[in-house]
Amino acid sequence: MRNIIEPFVFRVLLNSDVIAQGENKENMDVISKYQILGLVLSAIIIQLLRLLLGKWLWNTYLVKIVSGVKPLENIGQLIIISILLKILIK
Repeated sequence: MRNIIEPFVFRVLLNSDVIAQGENKENMDVISKYQILGLVLSAIIIQLLRLLLGKWLWNTYLVKIVSGVKPLENIGQLIIISILLKILIK
């Protein structure tokens, strides 16, 4: 998923007049700022997609297959579960 979203975000963000003007130091600083912004935006988009997909999978399949598992009411519950699992597994 990361290989799909990051190039899209970079193309959208880096499609500016700054890149077309040349490669002096000021333009390279602006480009690197856009790259950092692109990485942050793509990370947020990926995490949101994972959370939405995770909630849907939990409520659609896990609740029906595993007895004792209740449906998630919001995405925040899934965030807490993922943090708890990361703490327990490490």
